Order: sequence, then C-alpha cells, then structure tokens
Amino acid sequence: MRPLIVVEGRDEEWVHAVHQVRAVGWPVSSGLCDHAAFPVTGCSGVVCSAVVSDSAGAARAVLAGVAGHGLVVLAGAGRDVNDRLCDDLRHLGELDHRVGVRRTPVLTAEQHALLDGLRAGEQIGTLAERLFLSRRSVERRLALLRELFAVDGNVALAAAYGTQLAEVPVPGPDQPGRGVAFP
Repeated sequence: MRPLIVVEGRDEEWVHAVHQVRAVGWPVSSGLCDHAAFPVTGCSGVVCSAVVSDSAGAARAVLAGVAGHGLVVLAGAGRDVNDRLCDDLRHLGELDHRVGVRRTPVLTAEQHALLDGLRAGEQIGTLAERLFLSRRSVERRLALLRELFAVDGNVALAAAYGTQLAEVPVPGPDQPGRGVAFP
C-alpha cells in the first residue's frame, strides 16, 4: 500500500507529512512526476509531494496516483476542486485526508533526525556527534520534544513518535524504488 495523503491546512502540516513519509522509508520526489519518465510499470515506489492550487494540478495529482505514485499533496485550490481531488484519490486506495491543525506535533527535520536516532537506540552522545550538536543541546531538544508529546521519558518519547509514524504505510521489502534517493 502506498501513501495517499491530502493536507488541507498550513504549509507546516504538509512538510510534516512529507517528513513522515520519508521517515518510514519512502523515496519522495518534489513535484508531480513526469509520467513519461516514470512508466506505470516501475514507478510505484515513488511518492510525489506537491502543492495543488487549481483543477489542472489536481488532475495531474490524480494521474500520478493512477500511474502508481504515492502522493503527499497540499490542497490549496477551492473547496470544489479539493473535494473532487479527494473523491478521485479515494478510488485509488486508502486516503489520509488531513484537515486543519493536527493533534500530533508538527516536527522539523532536525527533530525527526533526533527522534529517528532515539528510536534506533542511539545514545545521547552519539546523537550529538552525528548531528553536530553538544550533548547539552540534544538533551534540551529532547526535553522540549517530551513536552511536545506530553511524555515523561525518552523511551515513551520514542514510542509516541513511532505511533505518529504508524499513520503512514511502510514500503514493503519488494517495493520498487525503495532506497532510491530523490532530491
């Protein structure tokens, strides 16, 4: 199953959704993919991220979904266009339609990197070294994240982050395109 996510909200919510998709292992392409360059037979491992601001953009997003791409779309068109986009995408698979502000925290790339390392079992010192931060900075940032997630310890923080990531389908081992880097 591929991610089909439509965000109707702030840009930060859309960026957060893109980070979630990347964090679980999907390669993400910026913009809607060119279907001539990505034929239907080999493109299902790519997730396209784009802003849809009109009916032509919505049509391109649906075509990308039909071609086998996953989608993370910021729906910025009018109500009618956004509704038609969501209706069309529901025919392609399970749609994650995110409207308004999420109850889960919206994280920055650095926060995702911290939490990914924490979930992988990295020690504070290793995280600090890898992210070019001081140990104290990492501890302060983790304290802020514990507050944001309303949990008491790093283990609970890693679990809460894992729950948040579980909102996005994980690519299978046989998923075409898995591990392919896109800009």
